[in-house]
Amino acid sequence: LVLDSEQGGVRVTKTYTLKRGEYDIGIQHSVENRGPTAITPSLYAQLVRDDSKLGGDSYFYTTFPGPAIYTDAEKYRKVSFEDIEKGKNPVAARTPDGWVAMVQHYFVAAFAPLSKGDHELFTRKVGPRLYAVGAIMPVGQIAPNASATHEGKFYAGPQESVMLDKFATDFDLVKDYGWLTLIAKPIFWLMTQLHALLGNWGWTIIFLTILIKLAFFPLSAASYRSMAKMKQVT
Repeated sequence: LVLDSEQGGVRVTKTYTLKRGEYDIGIQHSVENRGPTAITPSLYAQLVRDDSKLGGDSYFYTTFPGPAIYTDAEKYRKVSFEDIEKGKNPVAARTPDGWVAMVQHYFVAAFAPLSKGDHELFTRKVGPRLYAVGAIMPVGQIAPNASATHEGKFYAGPQESVMLDKFATDFDLVKDYGWLTLIAKPIFWLMTQLHALLGNWGWTIIFLTILIKLAFFPLSAASYRSMAKMKQVT
């Protein structure tokens, strides 16, 4: 998919590359200077979402909806809509690496710059109950009758671990298990290994249940013995 526009002697062409069965989309920006003087443009990409909550969250825990930023220096950081509203969102980070994402339960949209350079990753309020996370990417100086390109990629889809791992460094961190993370992540890893072996989610769940029962059998047996002794005392 190719989109282009020209204004003031500068032509910008944006090319989206989609692949069957994939959730990440290649994005190439091409900037052509048709004017008489050199220009120093920056490319701009952002993801926008309102602060409405999704239905279906558990009574016992809620998952995080909102922006997230990752850099090699500061690692993964979630930024709540409330912090952006109060002006407590982090200062825009200038980094040669990283990615930005808008997260919600089960799904995520994200953008990762690929071309070299110091990119500015930001979060901000853009309207009433509307919030953005994005990247500003300097292209460098472009002489008259010259052009420059910038590569990036966009993810839009479910939080499938295999797909997340392929997209970017530590991108699987967008899977938010809430306070159950310490328990849920090892169990999900075990489910993935069983599914790779069995090739069927139904049998995977059955075998996972059996393994959990076996792991906790000593505790269950001790509980049954204690109950039997209490019954004799009674």
